[in-house]
Amino acid sequence: MDSIEYTSDRVNVVRKPVVGYEGLYEVDNLGRVFSIDRVKRVDDNGRVYDKPIVGRLMRQGLKSNGYKVVSLTKDGITKSCYVHRIIAKAFIPNPDNLPLVNHKDEDKTNNFVDNLEWCTVLYNNTYNDAHLRAAEKKRGVLHTEEHKQRISESLKAYYKTHESKQKGRKSEKRKPVIVWNPTTGDRRVFESAAAASEYVGDQGGRNLRRAIHTGIKVKGYCADWFCADGERREGE
Repeated sequence: MDSIEYTSDRVNVVRKPVVGYEGLYEVDNLGRVFSIDRVKRVDDNGRVYDKPIVGRLMRQGLKSNGYKVVSLTKDGITKSCYVHRIIAKAFIPNPDNLPLVNHKDEDKTNNFVDNLEWCTVLYNNTYNDAHLRAAEKKRGVLHTEEHKQRISESLKAYYKTHESKQKGRKSEKRKPVIVWNPTTGDRRVFESAAAASEYVGDQGGRNLRRAIHTGIKVKGYCADWFCADGERREGE
């Protein structure tokens, strides 16, 4: 189908078929998409008839990446298509088979034909230093030395008057442990099983904890939980 040109006081509006959807949809050089008048063959439980469909201006959506999309249906299958790509395919020659469509003014919603061009991936990524501006956006605004100094002084003042809740805080689950050597009579009390394990040389503390519960010796020492009254729970 040849392109159709509509003349107005302001601009010549040209409509062309959407590539791959000829006879179903058209686009114009202003970035709009239309369904066209047509007749659809309908089979209603064996009753076959032709149903006229009136063309209309298609509603366009906006994806999270900023590009406009439109839903096109063919052979019962509906697809979401990028508007800038279907317009570029309809209006702009692409003899080198370039993969991307660039918006010259960097407005992803401006799909006027004059604002679009086929391009390479590198050209699209570096257009108007877009990659540098994207990197700057990720990094954020750099602080001046004066601002850094104010932050440093503010943090120092804060920690002079505020103690960390966890700093120097003992675990509420810790229980004192007493260990003794039955041979030498040497006995010591430790604030936790971990500290006692380190003293007797039981790496990881697994054997010492077993000694507490079963009464066996570990590295020649016996061990038990230490009661609040200063005595062992159980006798030697």
